[in-house]
Amino acid sequence: MSHNKYSLPFKLTIVTEYMMNKKTKGIQAKLANKYGISKNSVGNWIKKYQETVNTKASNLNKAYNEHLFPSNQDSLLIENTILKSIIVEKEIELNQLRNRKRFKNMKF
Repeated sequence: MSHNKYSLPFKLTIVTEYMMNKKTKGIQAKLANKYGISKNSVGNWIKKYQETVNTKASNLNKAYNEHLFPSNQDSLLIENTILKSIIVEKEIELNQLRNRKRFKNMKF
């Protein structure tokens, strides 16, 4: 059994396509076939992405709600982190919009 290591950008491309089309029946299998990878890999990457996003959001909310900011500098660091995460989300949304038309035109 061989073990392939895929790059993070490759994995995020697949997760992004999944997020754009997650209501499509059989989307994980379609993406696996499109990219020549296993359906299990696609499912694992989606799960890992969702767990990572949920954990980061939960940790930031917990820190904010419990007022764990002993100094103004710490508050600014947390705010900076939150704003960076928003930028990443917006970049993903922009990428989704750019790829939507291309993905819709694909034949499965």
